Amino acid sequence: MSIFSSIGGRLFSIIKNTLIIITWIIGAILIISAYCGYCNPKDSARVAILGMIFPIMLYSSIAILAIWLIFRKWLMALLVIAFMAACWDPILTFSPFNIGNSATTASDKTFKVLTYNVMNFASENSQKDTGNDKALQYILNEDADIVLLQEASAQVKMDELTPLKNMLPILDKKYPYRDKNIHDLIILSKYPYEVTSYHITENAPNKSIAYKVTMDSVTLHFINVHLESIRLNDSDKALFRSITDISKSPNNISEKTVEDVKSTLLTKLAKAFKRRANQAEDLKRYITSLGDENIILCGDFNDTPYSYSYLTIKGDDMEDAYKNCALGPAITFHANRFYFRIDHILYKGKNIEAIDIKRGDEKHSDHYPLTATFKWK
Repeated sequence: MSIFSSIGGRLFSIIKNTLIIITWIIGAILIISAYCGYCNPKDSARVAILGMIFPIMLYSSIAILAIWLIFRKWLMALLVIAFMAACWDPILTFSPFNIGNSATTASDKTFKVLTYNVMNFASENSQKDTGNDKALQYILNEDADIVLLQEASAQVKMDELTPLKNMLPILDKKYPYRDKNIHDLIILSKYPYEVTSYHITENAPNKSIAYKVTMDSVTLHFINVHLESIRLNDSDKALFRSITDISKSPNNISEKTVEDVKSTLLTKLAKAFKRRANQAEDLKRYITSLGDENIILCGDFNDTPYSYSYLTIKGDDMEDAYKNCALGPAITFHANRFYFRIDHILYKGKNIEAIDIKRGDEKHSDHYPLTATFKWK
């Protein structure tokens, strides 16, 4: 019995020490991934990429905390809690904790803003059915006052897209003010608007467009953005699916696959992070130029809420509608095993306040829509 007890004691000690090492590693990576958005990708793109694993590190921290609590190792549990406390603001940005909407009265005036990357209305539903397009039907049903679309009509005019033709009379009636040109970005509005800038971001004239809308005698500036994507081709996506296949053992991943990840995926990620950094800085300069005006900026950032581009655009003067109104985490991109919240609604101004936000569940694009409700202060 003494031999078995000795072996059991050594085994338990090995497991305990291994878990201690793992705890420190997870804690360190959690903190780095939570705050790597404060590092400019133009200085270190690899550090910026670490931000993509923040949710994984957070869930890993919760799991390791549960283990220490089960075994009643209170000091180690407190260490994990300390790591998480150090990342409290990024955690609340990732998973807000708002119970109930902001207080409103019957006399409060509200309006809704919807942002949606519709993938050029080219979902499987649209390709198979030349009747009503379900993505557009969702937009019409939401009945938002302002709709900002990304990847809406990049090749031809929106009115020439076959899946939409049957619905154009309804669209025109609900949104008499809308962009009918060929743009990656489209606005649908119940109120008259004027375009104030087509060229906010450098070398990407249709990646961000600003509009001025007068609503209830108050001027609002809307900025529709679609920041640089990773630009993965079919081979890149297949490679990513291969390395994220949980049914495969890490030992079965070949050296060639590892090299392909380094030379292709990481290279493209780094390039996209750098270009988004430039675009975010351009956007922030434009926002600053508007002074204290009421501004709502939304769209497809192609970046997380703890990234350099998000933090740069948000700055100290803008609010995040999701962080202020939502309960729990959400993803807005769901294709190719990239599950992130990369669509955002930011705002500032003395006249407006976000009181509710909703993510749609319609899979008519590789993105989910976001709809925020604002009230006039």
